[in-house]
Amino acid sequence: MTHRSGYEQAAHLYDLFDRKANVEFFAHYALTAGEILDIGAGTGRIAIPLAERGVRVHCVEPSPAMRGEFERK
Repeated sequence: MTHRSGYEQAAHLYDLFDRKANVEFFAHYALTAGEILDIGAGTGRIAIPLAERGVRVHCVEPSPAMRGEFERK
């Protein structure tokens, strides 16, 4: 049996539980910079809204399940 981390097991539910209102905080700085690196981008909860606002976003996400949810969006 292969060990799967919590993120691997719950990636499809992540956005239901991570509802921090911090996108505007990151947007404030990202819009000024115009380009960001999102390390641990998860499901794209922050990266996608920033990209939709015109920020160039480079993402790194080591979890295949979280990356899959991101790509699905």
